[in-house]
Amino acid sequence: MTEEKVICCNCEEEEALKDYPTDLCKNCREAYIKYPVPMWIKALSVIVLIVVIFSLMHFKSSLIGAVNYERGLKAEKELKYVTAQNAYKKALDQFPKSELLKSRLFIASVKGDNLDESDKIYDEILEITYYDSDKDLFNEVQTAVDLYGKHFFITEEIEKIIGNETLSMSQVISTIENLTKSNKSENSCGAYYYLGTAYYANGEYEKAISAFNSAYSINPEIYFFKIPIATCYSDLDNYEKAKEVLKETFIFNKEYGPAYVSLSFINLKEHNYDEALKNAKEAYSINKNNLNAIEAIVISNHYLKNENERDKYIKILEENNYSDIDRVKDIVNGKIKDYE
Repeated sequence: MTEEKVICCNCEEEEALKDYPTDLCKNCREAYIKYPVPMWIKALSVIVLIVVIFSLMHFKSSLIGAVNYERGLKAEKELKYVTAQNAYKKALDQFPKSELLKSRLFIASVKGDNLDESDKIYDEILEITYYDSDKDLFNEVQTAVDLYGKHFFITEEIEKIIGNETLSMSQVISTIENLTKSNKSENSCGAYYYLGTAYYANGEYEKAISAFNSAYSINPEIYFFKIPIATCYSDLDNYEKAKEVLKETFIFNKEYGPAYVSLSFINLKEHNYDEALKNAKEAYSINKNNLNAIEAIVISNHYLKNENERDKYIKILEENNYSDIDRVKDIVNGKIKDYE
């Protein structure tokens, strides 16, 4: 049986080529292939491409911002305020005008005891209007603002006392003691803190602990007070109590660098150099600009005989003009034997 001939659907004269979905002859098929695309189609295609690329770029930016915002929220819930701050900063890089992100950064910085970061955005926080539509966030920010204010517990009266160079240490102590007994509640926290500082400078560590604890009892949200309390216990050679006090700060902030640094120096006094290095590195991982943490890393590595690591971190201290660099070098050279 003869196969039926299929005619080209375009010219209706030549036989169509086989095995193609459209019935076109050879000449017509080649003509269609060579037919130029109209300029308006090309122009439209370019416009569409530009729109697609712009949309993808904007989508990427939105995605980065959203991911970091969620990371920040998660870190806050885990009491990891340094991680939260870093995440919110990355999100703000994508959306620098976001009042929500600025608010969350402020909250995380205050809770994380990072007053330098809080200072940078405090004025902007007071001008934000976003809170009109988010009362829960407003309450969070208000609580953070109150806590931020409590950190500035030095009053003009206290400043005059500690700045008076004509007063002896005993006179400073007695004058500030009188302030703690006054009815001026706004002076109380600062008075007890600076009384503790004066007692400490005078070598009266037990009295200093009592004063610092009084300051903490007035403002228990300020976990920074745990640091001088622990320092006093450490100087009394009560290392276990000092470490216990420092670890209490992690109830408030899992990434509290000053506590890790203090733990490291207590470990050095105990000659537990491995633990000292561990805590120092933890502090350094939280904040690469923490020169006290780097000092502890240097000393720990020195006693662990990790000379290459020790020298690497000494160089960082030198590059940053660390104020105690001579003391660190004296420890390394064996002139100071505090931790042997």
